[in-house]
Amino acid sequence: RMDALYYLGRIEDRRGNYEEALEYYAQVTGGSNAVASQSRAAGIIAELGAPQKALEHLDRFAEINPNYAVDILRTKAQILVSIDRHDEALEIFDQAIAYRPNNEGLQLSRAELTLRMGRVDDAIDQYRKTVKRWPESAMSINALGYTLADRTDRYDEAARLIKKALKMAPNSAAIIDSWGWVLHKQGKNE
Repeated sequence: RMDALYYLGRIEDRRGNYEEALEYYAQVTGGSNAVASQSRAAGIIAELGAPQKALEHLDRFAEINPNYAVDILRTKAQILVSIDRHDEALEIFDQAIAYRPNNEGLQLSRAELTLRMGRVDDAIDQYRKTVKRWPESAMSINALGYTLADRTDRYDEAARLIKKALKMAPNSAAIIDSWGWVLHKQGKNE
């Protein structure tokens, strides 16, 4: 039943019938699609102009379903970012990381938010810690390399990192893009 409600929600969502999609998603309270459903329901509520109600929706779901509470934190942080409540979002990411310290995606999302807040040095430090923790992660290595290329003049270091990431994941569009960007920054436009 939960899977059927989720897919009915997705169908209505793709059709642009957001009220109908919201009704389906809101009913998915268990199973493998619960977090995705509730996250998208909150996203729809926020997109319809009620971000505070979206946050309340997530809080209510997490309270009723505590086994999903940590997974819901990322969505809550993303909504806070979308309404420029960055400091609160950063606190939410810190909470999520405290519960899931081995989640690379949370670490990267936190660093990205810090960067968005204009705290470049803090973001770079966070990316470096992530690379140190996951030294074989092309995603983390690329994030650090791209940030160095985009926000500093440390192009040689950025190029080394991105080149390493590219060797690890040669078909990654994001890493290929980063490689092009660092070459451009180095003046190697050809």
